[in-house]
Amino acid sequence: MKNSKIITAVAHVASEYLNLEKTLEKSMSLIKEAAGNNAQIIIFPEAFLPGFPYWNAINSPLQNHQLFLKLYENSISIDSIEIKKLKKIAKENNIIVSMGFNEKSPASNGTLWNSNIIISENGNILNHHRKIVPTFYEKLTWSNGDGAGLKVKKTTIGNIGMLICGENTNSLAKYSLIAQGEQIHISSYPAKWPTQTSKSGQYNLETTIKMRAGAHAFEGKVFNLVASGFIDKTTYILAIDEPIGLVENSSKSELKANYVAEMVRKALYEEFGNNVYTSGLKVYTTIRKKNQRAANRAIQNGIINYMNRHDLKPPEGYVELNAKDFKDDKERNIYLKQQLRLYPTFDKFIPGVVLKTQPLKLEAYLKNGKKINVYKSGLKLLKKDLNIEVEGQRLVKPGSILRFIRKNNTWIATQLPEVESALVSIDPQTGAVLALVGGFNFYRNKYNHITQAQRQPGSIFKPFIYSAALEKGITPATLVNDASIYITADELGSNENWEPQNYNNKFLGAIRLREGLAKSKNLVAIRVLKHIGPTYALDYISKFGFNPKKHNPYLSMALGVGEVSALEMVAAYGVFANGGYLKKPYFIDRIIDAKGRKIKQSSSVMNEETPRVIDPRNAFIMHDLLKEVIKSGTARRAKNLKRPDIAGKTGTTNDLLDAWFAGFNPDIVTVTWMGYDQPKPLGKLETGSRAALPIWIDYMRPILNDYPIKGMSEPDGIIPLKINTKNGMLAKENEDGIYEYFYDEYTPSSNAYFLIN
Repeated sequence: MKNSKIITAVAHVASEYLNLEKTLEKSMSLIKEAAGNNAQIIIFPEAFLPGFPYWNAINSPLQNHQLFLKLYENSISIDSIEIKKLKKIAKENNIIVSMGFNEKSPASNGTLWNSNIIISENGNILNHHRKIVPTFYEKLTWSNGDGAGLKVKKTTIGNIGMLICGENTNSLAKYSLIAQGEQIHISSYPAKWPTQTSKSGQYNLETTIKMRAGAHAFEGKVFNLVASGFIDKTTYILAIDEPIGLVENSSKSELKANYVAEMVRKALYEEFGNNVYTSGLKVYTTIRKKNQRAANRAIQNGIINYMNRHDLKPPEGYVELNAKDFKDDKERNIYLKQQLRLYPTFDKFIPGVVLKTQPLKLEAYLKNGKKINVYKSGLKLLKKDLNIEVEGQRLVKPGSILRFIRKNNTWIATQLPEVESALVSIDPQTGAVLALVGGFNFYRNKYNHITQAQRQPGSIFKPFIYSAALEKGITPATLVNDASIYITADELGSNENWEPQNYNNKFLGAIRLREGLAKSKNLVAIRVLKHIGPTYALDYISKFGFNPKKHNPYLSMALGVGEVSALEMVAAYGVFANGGYLKKPYFIDRIIDAKGRKIKQSSSVMNEETPRVIDPRNAFIMHDLLKEVIKSGTARRAKNLKRPDIAGKTGTTNDLLDAWFAGFNPDIVTVTWMGYDQPKPLGKLETGSRAALPIWIDYMRPILNDYPIKGMSEPDGIIPLKINTKNGMLAKENEDGIYEYFYDEYTPSSNAYFLIN
């Protein structure tokens, strides 16, 4: 060695867990401190920036998505600004720095390495090593490295080599460094496992490190510098319990739009490739904060209300309380907090342990350390169970794991849902997506039910059949026979004959088209489709953006047995809302590069290139017909919004597998859905009106306040005529009736009506 005396600093310290900025600040402060004490080299622990993934040793893999995401967001690449800062401070303080960090791959999103670098006192990277083979559960976080870092580098204090954690048991790796003339060996380790005890006979990391270091020092005749991390139990528990959310740009307020964020990421990657992660792009979405927050709240409320209408399910788990002899509440709470680590928090659904139960009150201890009381209004889901007289027959008892939500200063006891729900809202004039929620929780289920799910639309598909019928001379006043019908297998395109029914199994006889749509009569829709022809209808629905290959030209198409996505559906209803134009939904407004230049701007205006896919008269009449659904039909509960300009349609699929509502006015279109990923019945009476419509109302109530009441302008080529509501004929003078709109070319005479039978 060039120096006879070397002063070293080894940082046995804790990261500011999963916080890159604070951990980097801490490391830079320690580097300055070490240099100020004449140290020539400072060694940091394994994965110090921003911390070691201890959770892999504690939780099941399915519970770690949020933690991995936070780790990834706080990890760095080899050419990052953080590495540049370390190089700079090493040079400024004339000290060699060995740093363990989580390294991002520039070629693969989500890929991390367990890496270590040595920076010279001149600020140059001397060596860069990636752990060759992560051990057992480390593979859940890190990918395999390579042998490129198995090098010994000459420095002013001697020849330095390094290995990470378990690599120090790899004989070939150690001997390769010895063979290169290693004089100083760096061994980096994490903190002692939080799951370990120091009982005799068990694996003890502290003892093992000392044995490994001593063996290599003796065998290689080297100085072994060991840096082991540190984290106390309390800090660790707090770290993994910390709620994690996405923050929109630099805004101080949290906005949860994780499904949108993932859509943006995929879109950017498709356009820019791997460069997207290093090019410093700023992306501005079309999402509005107010809309997104309202959507998040509406989905959550809708799911809770749905669960309250159905039976309680067995709790997620149990914690043994009676078998434990706690000296005080503090000791009990520590135990409970440790047990609750296994249950991740999803949004506001906080896991907690039931302490005491009464018919009108429940006590619980939450994962966040709070002790709460839940009273009558928050016990709707548990009401039946808590009233069971025999305690042994109850599902909920002391020790049960439930979920708790704070709403309007009241705690609600609930469970994690199995059901999924989704919402998408757009500006029909531009196609801009204003809000999008793809499911209950992104970290629990990343499947986007708005863009990825292909579901049967049920009755929300009927308006497109009726729209096709208007072009064939059928009018809102046309009488259609609401009666049983027998359809042969040939007509249906199946192996069996078909005798469809209305939802309530009731028939009204000859009714006007308007009534048939408002009351969602299946037999009316089928007869209308039979009259205009399924082949014609199949071609017509493609005008709205539907894929004809997902629908068959048979009479069952009238009941929405094809497949659509919610994103397709919201765009299709946008055609009715904006006067006949098909606007493709978009969610990226503009992209700014690192130099402040606008490199992409989405078009938001109607122009000659915007396709007008249906007659404006058709859109006007359909808007008027769909207002009737709210005025007197299956969506009557939306009347409490007191908006005469809103229109929409409920949808329920066969066997109650899917519940839908699509509603709009000229300024906003919103579609809501509820169902199970593996389709199964939602339950008795869980129709579009009961399951999906309340979510739509909950979302639209605050949003509509931003829009004045706005009707649709009456286009040229239509005429309003007064008709008799009983027979659909033109009303006679002094005869009661209502006004209906007709195409000029299909204006009826006083005795000219027809019955679709």
